[in-house]
Amino acid sequence: MKLILISTIIFFLGCNIQSSNAHSFNQNKNLNQLIDAYIFLSETHDLLHIMMGEHEGSPLDSYTKYQSGIDSLANNLYLKPILYGLNNIQVQDNNMLINADKFDALVDYYQMGVQMMIEGILKGYGYDGRMPQNTKDYQAIKKYNF
Repeated sequence: MKLILISTIIFFLGCNIQSSNAHSFNQNKNLNQLIDAYIFLSETHDLLHIMMGEHEGSPLDSYTKYQSGIDSLANNLYLKPILYGLNNIQVQDNNMLINADKFDALVDYYQMGVQMMIEGILKGYGYDGRMPQNTKDYQAIKKYNF
């Protein structure tokens, strides 16, 4: 009887053990998500100034374009604070956007932080090349196998 009980317990515990890769940290995926986040923030920054009314253009159209651009990156862990901040923008009847200025400030600081994290990771890997300066450089870094 004891043998059946012990066998049953071991069987059920053994079935619940997950592969060590299921929750492991993937360094390349992490770096690539950081780079994707940085590239998005960098390439869409002008839209923020239109949203605030500082540059010519429709704030509402820029807001919509920003939203549709970030949709494909919704699963990027590093863009979660940006998604939350984007949801705080309110559209008024006159197509003005409330909190667009606060969102721009968030993106400014966050973008600098992401850039510093990328550079820190590269230095940690022993990368001794020139630090990335533009989208093309960041895309090239994604091809490295650290």
